[in-house]
Amino acid sequence: MSGFADTNGPKLMPYVTDLYAQPNDQYDEEGETKPVLPLPPWFRFLMVGPSVDFALLHNALVDHDDWGLTRKIHHYRDLDREFADNCIKLKQMQVNLDALQQARSASESQLLLA
Repeated sequence: MSGFADTNGPKLMPYVTDLYAQPNDQYDEEGETKPVLPLPPWFRFLMVGPSVDFALLHNALVDHDDWGLTRKIHHYRDLDREFADNCIKLKQMQVNLDALQQARSASESQLLLA
């Protein structure tokens, strides 16, 4: 493949490198989708667990020179962290919403009594 970086101009030579694609093994011979098996719990723990466990997984992938899977593992870990952060934010927003609703109801009751 060849291409330009975003900092390259039209007078520069494109960057050229060999590109190797992995075979698509998501389909069988008839073109039907193969069933997806769930991730084993121990493997999921390595992906989202403490940094020490994740480092073991990362180092094993680097040793096997599997950069595609390494990227996918890092992407999954980033998404898992983002998901957890958003869940916490959502719970906090729900607490704030409930507090506002109670305050509004109390204010409405005071207006009715007035």
